[in-house]
Amino acid sequence: MAWFGPMAILLIPIAVIITFFSKDKLRRKYVLFGIIYSLFYFCLIFIQRPGWDPYQGRYFILGLYPLVPIVSILIPKQRILRVIVYSVLISCSVLLIFNTLLKNDTKPIITAKSKNNFIHQIIDPLQESTTFQVFIKKALYKITYPTGFESLRRNIYSQKYYDQLFYTNNISAKDIEFVNSIIPEGEPISVMVANNPLEYALFGINRSRSLYSFTDTNDARQGYCIVSNSIGISPSREMELVDANVNFSIYYICPK
Repeated sequence: MAWFGPMAILLIPIAVIITFFSKDKLRRKYVLFGIIYSLFYFCLIFIQRPGWDPYQGRYFILGLYPLVPIVSILIPKQRILRVIVYSVLISCSVLLIFNTLLKNDTKPIITAKSKNNFIHQIIDPLQESTTFQVFIKKALYKITYPTGFESLRRNIYSQKYYDQLFYTNNISAKDIEFVNSIIPEGEPISVMVANNPLEYALFGINRSRSLYSFTDTNDARQGYCIVSNSIGISPSREMELVDANVNFSIYYICPK
């Protein structure tokens, strides 16, 4: 895996060039054979494959096999230098292998589900009685959540209803909190929302609210109205602005 990717691109061309200028006639013949074989193999694969994606490169592995042994010409004869080169090559190979296995975003082995399960089943229960325990726990969180885009210690099962509903979208959770702070539970709402997941939350817990969509401000029902700010409507005379945030405006139409 590591040898037929970055390692091959870096080492094989250098080894081929050095071998061509070496005094060993057998090595030069072998390199020539390996290059002809690789080019012939490449042409066959190119003709037979109907399409390409990042994973099609694995078909060229067999074409590189004959060229791998010539990398040995890069290994120095001095024992100390040989040990250093071996150590560097092995370390780079192991690093590339584990990076490919564990950090492959297109086909990950460690998924978001397995990562969250590890956090909430293994890390969360750890004790925090001593400074050392706190340090270890924070370090494990940092390793598991290396970026600042993910919320720490957020177990979906321990969240409130709306936090569970918008577990991956904190912005929508804040929007429904804004709505609930103004509109009582069970109150019907007229809605003009542009493809926003907030609509699911507006129904309330156990569908305690009724929603009525409208496309013209004159068609809005009496009571509360929610309008997406991105739509940019002109409210009617009956619509009285109650409050607004970045994404939504709440109006109230008094009964006639």
